[in-house]
Amino acid sequence: MADPIPFDLDSFKAEIRRDKSRPIITGGKTFWLQPPELLTDEQYAAIQASDDADLVGQARVMIDDYDGFVAAGGSAMLLVQIVKKLDAERTGGDLGESEASTDS
Repeated sequence: MADPIPFDLDSFKAEIRRDKSRPIITGGKTFWLQPPELLTDEQYAAIQASDDADLVGQARVMIDDYDGFVAAGGSAMLLVQIVKKLDAERTGGDLGESEASTDS
C-alpha cells in the first residue's frame, strides 16, 4: 500500500488567507481583516467568551493591527460596519437585513 499524500496545512492556510482575508485601507496603510479560520484557538476563544458589547475586544482579534488601524482613522464601530457591509455583499442582502431588532 502506498504512503498517503500528506496534507499541506501551510498551503491550505495560504489559500484561506488569499480567498477570505480582506484588506482595509485607511490613512494610507493596509490592514487585514482576518477570516475566522485563521484565528488561533486563543483568539477564537476570546471572541466566543467576550461580551457582545465588547466591540473593541472583538475588533482587536479580527484585524491584524488594531492599534495601527485606530491610529490611521479606524475604530471598532467602523470595523463592525465594514463586516456588516462585506456580509451583505457576500449574501446579496442589505445592511439592515442581517440585524435583528431589539426594540420590544
